Amino acid sequence: MNFVGNEYSLLILLFYVPFGLCDLPLNLLTKKFSGKVILPILMIFWGSLALIQCAAKNFAGLLVIRLLLGACEAGFFAGVVFYLTLFYKRNELGFRIAIFFGSALLAAAFSGLIAFGVFQIKSRIEGWKWLFLIEGGMTVVVGVVALFWLPGSPESAWFLNNDERAAARARSLRDSSQKVNVDFNMRAAFQTWKDWKFPIWVVICFTYPVAFSTTSNFLPQV
Repeated sequence: MNFVGNEYSLLILLFYVPFGLCDLPLNLLTKKFSGKVILPILMIFWGSLALIQCAAKNFAGLLVIRLLLGACEAGFFAGVVFYLTLFYKRNELGFRIAIFFGSALLAAAFSGLIAFGVFQIKSRIEGWKWLFLIEGGMTVVVGVVALFWLPGSPESAWFLNNDERAAARARSLRDSSQKVNVDFNMRAAFQTWKDWKFPIWVVICFTYPVAFSTTSNFLPQV
């Protein structure tokens, strides 16, 4: 696409602006409307934007799409973690989150190999466009399936019988010692901001992705 100067770096960097700004509001929406709705919608929009990247002709067009991609991806990871808390106890969550986060690392590790294979396709369409067509198309398909397949909570899980739903609710109550599936409350959502540990956690969240994201974004190029 004839990038010049720092345009490639800007495409990588500016992606994280909407990624950071939209994280909180999207997670509030996930709490309000449930992961069953918000997570598949984010997947469908993300996959659609990945497909649209094939139509980009220059830096400006691709930058706009990248900004929208960042907004769609923003609330996904934290939203998935929140969604998992509805089904698993605290002592079960660590392993599940590790699998989810580890799958992202594996995807980054294998993306270069997949790209190399796709680039061997001989056609009028460039290899990088084939890559977006395959990955974007698969994401849209999985997102549509998830929209109809994912349960909103254990109590509404279509694959559980009444006794299993009651047991799932009892597990959650025993683990939390509080109410479960409470309605969305804006004030309660920001309650943790008063905790002295919150600013420390903010610093951690702003610093650890520097090494992680830099490696995953630029190592394939190197």
